[in-house]
Amino acid sequence: MTTSKRVTALVPWGGVPSSGTALVCFPWAGAGATPFRVWGPVLGGTAAVYGVRLAGRESRQTEPPATALDALVAELVRDLAALDEPHVALFGQCSGGLLAFAVARALCRTGVGPEVMHLLVASQLPPRVVADSPVESGPDLVHYVDEGLREEPEILEVLLPILAADMALIADYAYAPGEPLDVPLTVFYGADDAL
Repeated sequence: MTTSKRVTALVPWGGVPSSGTALVCFPWAGAGATPFRVWGPVLGGTAAVYGVRLAGRESRQTEPPATALDALVAELVRDLAALDEPHVALFGQCSGGLLAFAVARALCRTGVGPEVMHLLVASQLPPRVVADSPVESGPDLVHYVDEGLREEPEILEVLLPILAADMALIADYAYAPGEPLDVPLTVFYGADDAL
């Protein structure tokens, strides 16, 4: 009898023993865990680095992308609870910032999994603003694809459905007022970024 191992969204980058803290990196819409691969060696023994690889991309390309934010958050909380790290810092880039925020809230609210030590977000509007903003979809998403790849129909055929699924998750997001997170928050934005 064969048992199948559950696929986890967390991809470890770097084999350096950590300090008991994991830095979990949530990518922007359409991206996978690979952009964070270089962070493991850079951070050394400061933290174990994990990239979040959502269904529908990279080695999980055959899985259908998530369609419900609550279910995705629950999956990520389960994966984080299975980590052998007592503490996590969550970093979210662009739309990954919204997902990192939702996961931080779930971890803090339920007390399941590692303790959230820090929430770091980059290039993302605050959750209340995201909930009230229109989100692009369909062919409009092409401008999110690197300019050099826009003329490659095979690549667009793979990327656009993933982008559309990620943007649908954001579009369905509804901010629910609650207790403020009792963790440090660091927000990164570009000097010329008016938003």
